[in-house]
Amino acid sequence: MRMDRVNSENGKINWDISKSILDKFADNGKNCLQDILIHIESFTSGIIHDHLQAFVEKKEIGFGPIMVPLRIALVGSSKGPDLMQIIEMLGKEEVIKRIDFALNKIKA
Repeated sequence: MRMDRVNSENGKINWDISKSILDKFADNGKNCLQDILIHIESFTSGIIHDHLQAFVEKKEIGFGPIMVPLRIALVGSSKGPDLMQIIEMLGKEEVIKRIDFALNKIKA
């Protein structure tokens, strides 16, 4: 199950990726990751990390499996700088918008 399939020729994401991990973002059609991010008051990398850690523990999935699809949803690549810093720099609204976009792409 590869989550890092990006078309190297044109840099576009191949959305034919595993739904099973990205579906962890949603619960009965509701984007529970979005709900967590919306309620973070101080949107800093450390606090974001703590909230995401609690999320993955609750879902019993571990941090690793969720970080790759989250990174792909946010930046279109499975590799790059610290994801928590990326999330902080993008800001809450943009992060939520990109997660929603990724979820809608895999539903299509």
